[in-house]
Amino acid sequence: MGKHDYEQTEIFRQAQVEIEQAYKPDTLNLIHAANVKPQPIRWLWDGWLARGKLHILAGQPGTGKTTLALALGAILTNGGHWPDGSPAPQGNVLIWSGEDDITDTLV
Repeated sequence: MGKHDYEQTEIFRQAQVEIEQAYKPDTLNLIHAANVKPQPIRWLWDGWLARGKLHILAGQPGTGKTTLALALGAILTNGGHWPDGSPAPQGNVLIWSGEDDITDTLV
């Protein structure tokens, strides 16, 4: 085993230890809602797209999910305007697609 292999193995071993320490399947943590400080939602597009939240477009194939997602992504990456005319901040977009091919659909 070379030095590089050892370093990678050690990194993975340390990561596994950290995961095992953080994830305790036999533990249930209960939090009383009175002890939680509510935080306001930070919006990318007011009332539609929340910053830092997961949004899922679901539906039958061929109904325009990809077209809609790419249009919203283009607005965001260019700092354009949302469909209601309000300005969009400029930012980065991560696309995770299990349905469309990057070479003939997404790009």
